[in-house]
Amino acid sequence: MAYRVPGPCTIEFGAADLGVTKSGIIIRPNTSLVPITDDHRGAVPGTYLFGGKSCVVEVIGMELEVLKDADIWDGGVLTQADTVGTLASASGAALTITERDGTSVWIADLAFPTDPRELGMRSTQEMNVPLTFVIINVAGKLFSTIPAYVAA
Repeated sequence: MAYRVPGPCTIEFGAADLGVTKSGIIIRPNTSLVPITDDHRGAVPGTYLFGGKSCVVEVIGMELEVLKDADIWDGGVLTQADTVGTLASASGAALTITERDGTSVWIADLAFPTDPRELGMRSTQEMNVPLTFVIINVAGKLFSTIPAYVAA
């Protein structure tokens, strides 16, 4: 199941303001189950272990100047200089999504941005910047703040 947050929304990652989104935001929760195999059963899993929960947040950024100021391409927000084995808590930051009403706020305490895959220029001279964030489970919660209209 995916959630569509109505938009446009404003986005902040850590201390960086990423501006306003083109429309809404898509949030895709993911539950990870890890198969456990043994020699007796071969490739068929005997059981599964709960591997955790995560979310992928898909955003279309519109304010190119704000994104440039956030330094998202030059080693800032979207480019991780970390190496394999770096603690997740050291390289992630909070992701804050504020809906257009200004009162409905989604806050994920630990998110990781991925690099934009493609930049699109429309015939209207509108620059679309697709941004994706991966949110991991912190203290049993993906989001520490969820608007009241979302059923628990």
